[in-house]
Amino acid sequence: MNCLKKQLIYSVLIFNLFLAFSIQAQDIAGVFDLANKMKLEGNYEASIKLYQRVSFFGDGYKNTECLIGTADSYFNLKDYNKAAEFYEFAYFSTTNDSLKNLIALSKSAIFIYNKKFLEALQELFSIEAEEGNVAKAKNIYLATAYYGLNRFNDCKTVLVDLISDTVSKMQLDRLIKRAERAQRKNPKTAKILSMIIPGMGQFYAGDVKNGINSLLITSAFMYLMVNTSIQYSVFEATSVLPWFSRYYVGGFNRAQTITINRVEDRQYQIYLQIMKIVEQKS
Repeated sequence: MNCLKKQLIYSVLIFNLFLAFSIQAQDIAGVFDLANKMKLEGNYEASIKLYQRVSFFGDGYKNTECLIGTADSYFNLKDYNKAAEFYEFAYFSTTNDSLKNLIALSKSAIFIYNKKFLEALQELFSIEAEEGNVAKAKNIYLATAYYGLNRFNDCKTVLVDLISDTVSKMQLDRLIKRAERAQRKNPKTAKILSMIIPGMGQFYAGDVKNGINSLLITSAFMYLMVNTSIQYSVFEATSVLPWFSRYYVGGFNRAQTITINRVEDRQYQIYLQIMKIVEQKS
């Protein structure tokens, strides 16, 4: 009788244990599905917490998917360092080469966004895809990284293979040449020119309006300083010196900044035209 009672107790315990694991598995799966739903709805803070709950309590349940989901959520929150960290975890958590390629693309996108073009190239070179959408995305990212490094010929070499017709290839060649010309504008040259003649650096950068303003204002203070020195005394003229110095120094520093911004803006506009051709003709 006692043996039968013990056997019954053991059976109940085993059944309860099995039931508990079954319920837990169902709960973990439900939490994972909810995390995916939160991510799709744009509630990224909630999705991160849910993915991490699955990773902690799920005993390896969809571990790589949780890491990718967490990384995607951080990416959409613009926390790129955290996103890169979780993409890295995801990359080494799987042996699936196709999934590794997709993760590497995501990591390279973060590097490109942060203008870490060399790191992006290193990540892209690890992708072994010769055809399909992954290969196309890899080449577009490669071209973007080369473009960001001002390696325009390398950029063109990659993109030419994505374009099918001769006319579009000629358009691409013209745009690459424009980007090369834009890059020749040297911010240091602009600064030196404005040190010699106020406003010349802005003219060099193509900003005529600010060039005229810098020339007129600096010239006005120079005239005032010289005239005050002649009419009154050198001591009186020194009262104008801080104002002259402010606009003179500010002028050649602005010339350098304007040139940098103008070059970057011009190259970005050219890049958009290049990508438009690739999108339409590839």
